[in-house]
Amino acid sequence: MFRPLFFVALAACTPESAALTPLVAPTDVAPPPVAAPALSVPTVVHGDRVTITVTSTSIGAGVMLFQGGRVGAGPCSGVCLDILNPALVGRGTVGADGRAQIRVNVPARAAHSTSVFQAVVYGGGRARKTATVQRHVSDPLALMGSWVDDYGYGHDIDNHVWFDFGSYEVERFSNRQRWVVAHNGPDTFGAGLWSRFDWTTDASGFDWYCQTAYNAATLTDALNTPRADDTDPTTAGCGGAYPGGFAWTRLQVADLPVTGQWTDDYADAYVIDEHTWVSAYGTWNITQWYAARNFLVAQNDASNAFFPGLWSRFDWTTDGVGTLWYCQSAYDAARESDAVEVTEADPTDPANAGCGGAYPGGFPWTRLLP
Repeated sequence: MFRPLFFVALAACTPESAALTPLVAPTDVAPPPVAAPALSVPTVVHGDRVTITVTSTSIGAGVMLFQGGRVGAGPCSGVCLDILNPALVGRGTVGADGRAQIRVNVPARAAHSTSVFQAVVYGGGRARKTATVQRHVSDPLALMGSWVDDYGYGHDIDNHVWFDFGSYEVERFSNRQRWVVAHNGPDTFGAGLWSRFDWTTDASGFDWYCQTAYNAATLTDALNTPRADDTDPTTAGCGGAYPGGFAWTRLQVADLPVTGQWTDDYADAYVIDEHTWVSAYGTWNITQWYAARNFLVAQNDASNAFFPGLWSRFDWTTDGVGTLWYCQSAYDAARESDAVEVTEADPTDPANAGCGGAYPGGFPWTRLLP
């Protein structure tokens, strides 16, 4: 049975040019009608990953992801893969939910370029439908980090997640205009809806944020929500539905909770500060931590015996009596962003299981004693 192919292209603007040959699909069987694809492309960050979502009613269709140069006038008048120097960088399949999601590494050298995502639907020997989205390649989210507010609540923010009382999946952000738009996770108020967060910095250098929208029906509605008034974030401006609004929420950098000198049950010593994690097994250079989600990411030191230069993730938890446990949930991640995205270790019963997600049930975590 013929299945239409979808071609999605990621392109960074380049002065190079190349002659293009249209891609042709099989013609032995007449294809069914093909619906136009739609693209959902979040903010693209250099040195990180981006997840491109292709939606279509053609369930089971193959998805091929290409990377190339800018979109231009192609040899088939915009109905073929009219990008420069296309290279296959990923594959996927449209699932029963009508979506295909493909993750792409965005190289650091793509900083401040323009990326063009193009979906081209092929069937019966020629392209039938196209969809194109253009994105500027951004710097990382300026508000990224682990924070605590004046009420003692933690806030972990990165390019993909805004976490406080629940998880919000970051879809778009602007460092210049200082806003984030995110999809409300299942553990949030207004699950499945959309939120907008605005932030500002006062004269003393403190960062403040306002959740300007928390129940927008669509991404577009959240994007179009007017910015909160940041004239005086210490007293007013947040909560536009109320006269004058409320004060914004102040954020201060959260301390790393596991700093100190520790000993495990094998009498091995650990020294942890905000820069390094040192034990008998090696040294890890800490680059970021998320106190509200209980993990840190560090690069394996070049002197380490195992996987020097790669990336590790350490999760931690405390049990019912306040004892600290940790799990090295990643130890050989190729990229810092890979380590961040590793599935967290299961803290349900750290004394017996939950560390080592590749194994059923996992192993016990490691207990640290002062």
